[in-house]
Amino acid sequence: MLRRAQQYALSRAVAANSIVAREEAMDGLDPIVRALTRRRIRRLERRAELLTKHGDSLHRARLAFLLGEDQTILDPDDVEAVNAQAAASRAPDSAGRKGPWLSALCIAAALTCAGAIWGVRTYLTPQPLRATPAAQILGADLTRFVVAVSQSDTALQNELMAAMTGAHATRVLGERSAQELSVFLRSMQALHAGSGRDPKPLLDKFRSSTVAIDKALADAKLPFFIDTETLPLKGWPEPIAQSFYVQRESTATTADTNIRVVQLWRLDTLNVKRSLLGYSRPNTPAAIVLLDQVESNLVRFTLPAAAAGGTLELVDDATRNRGEPLGQRAGAAGGARRGRLL
Repeated sequence: MLRRAQQYALSRAVAANSIVAREEAMDGLDPIVRALTRRRIRRLERRAELLTKHGDSLHRARLAFLLGEDQTILDPDDVEAVNAQAAASRAPDSAGRKGPWLSALCIAAALTCAGAIWGVRTYLTPQPLRATPAAQILGADLTRFVVAVSQSDTALQNELMAAMTGAHATRVLGERSAQELSVFLRSMQALHAGSGRDPKPLLDKFRSSTVAIDKALADAKLPFFIDTETLPLKGWPEPIAQSFYVQRESTATTADTNIRVVQLWRLDTLNVKRSLLGYSRPNTPAAIVLLDQVESNLVRFTLPAAAAGGTLELVDDATRNRGEPLGQRAGAAGGARRGRLL
């Protein structure tokens, strides 16, 4: 392909006794083919320059044409002989295929490769946690449902219930997890709406459904955990549900039982925050470590205390500034505690 275009362009220069004809012969060629052909012609012309003492560009073009044909040149300085040999040589009748076919092919190949690379990277790169469908259901949707229950917004509850327990949720969470989630959500609705009745049966149902949904998620190998709490509201326990991502799970063994231990990152966005680093309760199916709280305390207290001259703050600024004995003792205790940490 390139050799044909090269020899045709050189033959046109020889036939027309014009270097301009060489360039005109390459008009219409694919831009990539034309650039590569010019490069090959320059190489042949540099070889021709080394063979002859003549500086005539047309003589060098004839030599380049013969070199491109792999012909033996007896005397490169014999202008007449070289001219006759070039004229007797058979040249291609065209430069080859016209149009930007190779450029289009290269662009298509590049786009195909780029698309394949993007597809592979998309497939192999994990989605951000909050962007996964399961996290959407158990995070954002559950947060909205808890708020809708607390505000007695029945229309929004029904809309979210359908989205969180329907066919899409069954595909994402699995059939059992979706069913247990439905029971859990309905128990929350029942507890909220049961004001004035005996709360114990409703509380028991709410807590047992929490244990059931957590077990279903664990059995389905889904790294999520739901914990529940009740807040006293006008003498009635208002249900609250918080969702978490399970960063790590382990088992603590005692003399007579195994205890599931989960290290959790907060997933829901409720404006409710625990001051504990971790906890366990009889109605909670695991011992819980709250990594958000651990990280917060590390940044707020432990790392500043590790700096030179730092202290471990055990009381707030108001207590310390009042000069009360509690603040003084806390300061001394914080210094002692820093020494133990370091």
